[in-house]
Amino acid sequence: MSTLTDPFLDDRAIAKLDPVWAGRVCGFWLGLFPIVDFIFRAPIDRASNVFAQIRYGTPQLAIALASIALAGLIPSLWIAATYGLDFRRAKYLAPAAFLVCLAVPLSYIGETDIQNMLYVVLIYNAFVSAIFAISTNLDREIFLRSVFQIVALLHAGIMAVVLIDHDVIWGRLYGRNTPNYWGMVAQTALICSMAMRGWVLRGLVILISVAVMIMAQTRGSMVASAAGFSLAFLILSLKARQRVWLWLAGALTLAVVLLLGVNFVAEDLLKLSDPTRGLASGGSGRSVVWRESWDLFASHPWTGVGYRQHEKYLTSEATAHNAYLATLADLGVIGFSGYILFIGGGALRALRKVLAKPNAVELTSVAFLTAFMVNGLVERSALNTGNTYSQLMLVLAAWAWRQDNPADPA
Repeated sequence: MSTLTDPFLDDRAIAKLDPVWAGRVCGFWLGLFPIVDFIFRAPIDRASNVFAQIRYGTPQLAIALASIALAGLIPSLWIAATYGLDFRRAKYLAPAAFLVCLAVPLSYIGETDIQNMLYVVLIYNAFVSAIFAISTNLDREIFLRSVFQIVALLHAGIMAVVLIDHDVIWGRLYGRNTPNYWGMVAQTALICSMAMRGWVLRGLVILISVAVMIMAQTRGSMVASAAGFSLAFLILSLKARQRVWLWLAGALTLAVVLLLGVNFVAEDLLKLSDPTRGLASGGSGRSVVWRESWDLFASHPWTGVGYRQHEKYLTSEATAHNAYLATLADLGVIGFSGYILFIGGGALRALRKVLAKPNAVELTSVAFLTAFMVNGLVERSALNTGNTYSQLMLVLAAWAWRQDNPADPA
């Protein structure tokens, strides 16, 4: 039976399709972002303004990242042409996509900078790509497993290069960008490794990811990863047949942490007593910028100050360092509602899917979305399009919203 004429196939028909290469192409596209970012950045010159170098980059880098983001539509259209599609699969995604796509252009009312229109194009491109992808007749599990595997391998490769390059400032791994950027790359690879087959490659990805997190001292990514893995462990312990072994593994992990020492975790990893980054520092100064971001939202509550524009109004920090406050300030209530509906609803649907079918792909999806939301409490990554971290969130949340079975009303 043709996939083009019969959009909703039975399980046996879907099984005959081979979405592995589709997933690999999508994973390769996602994995390009940190590679290109590293290539187009020079080692940081400590004699000049470090933060200005990181924040603004070069025009060539901006063009390269925007081009990769826009190219995301290509694999989605190719998949649609190859496997057929039906937009009824995306009907539950529509409300959140509508709110976000409405809020972004509305946020620029009164703006005269024509360059802001590129942001509108990038957001629309991301959601159109997602709608096309989830409307196809791909097997979700096989497709996403391939995506996770390629992303994990490419991220591990570029992180290995970053470790060798050893661009370290003030005792932290900057990697020509920021420590937090590489922390999110490491977090992505670490969680994606859950879907990999074979312990050798998986172990290598885990080792490199943990090394980067520790050298970059990215506490947000550490805590977010722990939250994602903890939820995955809890689900497995409730649903898997090997729950006794899981609890033993959990006990072993806890014992290792205790052997390392609570002080090691609190001080060496999380640096809770550090005078500049500890609890007494107001979250490394974040409490001040959080207040500034809230004030920006309060002054423009409905449509915000403009998508990706809140940074130019801040005086204390370069960004809001909080995805939720940044979205409120940028897009106001309308855009924030769309974002929360999109990622929060997507995470809940991903949780529902994994409880119904606890496998590696579903566990990876819900762990990543959980970690992403937790990390959003201290980092601004939300509806961004220039990095793998946010783009993968868009992909996974969209696929979580997909209606897999037309007979199922939800």
